[in-house]
Amino acid sequence: MLEAIGSDLRHVTHINVFLARMSDFDRMNEAYVEMMGDHRPARTVIGVNELPKPGVLLTMNLTAVTKNVG
Repeated sequence: MLEAIGSDLRHVTHINVFLARMSDFDRMNEAYVEMMGDHRPARTVIGVNELPKPGVLLTMNLTAVTKNVG
């Protein structure tokens, strides 16, 4: 989706992560660091009772800007 609007992960400004099990935080964080590299936007991690799709342990949404702002 980011590519479709002329953006990429380096232009993410904030990420919300919803975890079904907070005990998965360390594993999620390892994957986050691997995907985001040195670019670490603001992040909120929230523990939830359940997620919309059965069996899903994590969902996230993010805010990003386009590369060509202005």
